[in-house]
Amino acid sequence: MDSPSLLLWPSARQTRPWLTHGPQEKPRAVLPPLTHLRHGRAVTTVLEGLALWMDSPLRVVLCANATAVSYWLGLTDARGVGMRGLYYDVRVVAPRDKRLAAEVHGLGDFEDLHALREVASGGGLP
Repeated sequence: MDSPSLLLWPSARQTRPWLTHGPQEKPRAVLPPLTHLRHGRAVTTVLEGLALWMDSPLRVVLCANATAVSYWLGLTDARGVGMRGLYYDVRVVAPRDKRLAAEVHGLGDFEDLHALREVASGGGLP
């Protein structure tokens, strides 16, 4: 069976996680920006909890331009390479165009994350 995928799109105003499992959409949310987190393990704890809930390791696609925040949160190493562990495998992708990188207000339709979902389901990343 396919591993669940978590598409994580942080921005200066919000963080949008979108969980999918095969063709099924799971919860999506709009959370505070990663820069507002006070505890460095907050994100990794959520990832571990989702993996345990789904009973399968997560494929995490982190859409980010900067590595400093994702490194502090334990999502990447110092070079910006995604971390891999028992509960999740993080791949880092950068938005390719201005439209995808544009700020989306409110929950929105997650159209920009639909494009990343295809990357995650194919297993290959740019």
